[in-house]
Amino acid sequence: TDGTVSAGEQQAAEDHEAFVKKTEADTKEKDELMGEKETEMITIKDELVDLKDAKTEAAKAVTMAEEELSTLKSSCVEGEETYEQRSQKRLAEIEALKQALAILENWNN
Repeated sequence: TDGTVSAGEQQAAEDHEAFVKKTEADTKEKDELMGEKETEMITIKDELVDLKDAKTEAAKAVTMAEEELSTLKSSCVEGEETYEQRSQKRLAEIEALKQALAILENWNN
């Protein structure tokens, strides 16, 4: 019986030692994996902050562009005069310039 108990104890000790080694190796592997994941998480958080900053700047740019568009729209598209009125003014200016040129050409004569 002593031999059986000793053999059983020896086997249990070997099994325990194998379990401890396997557990330590598994723990070490998981610690390394956890370190990699923490590094990856920090990188992703940094990228998120950068993207949030870029989004904020883009939103500001959009707001400024919309303000500029409304300013230009009111002065260009929705002006006080219609296209026909501006066209008639342009024709009148051209006629006035032609008359002025005729006067200047005939001035020396």
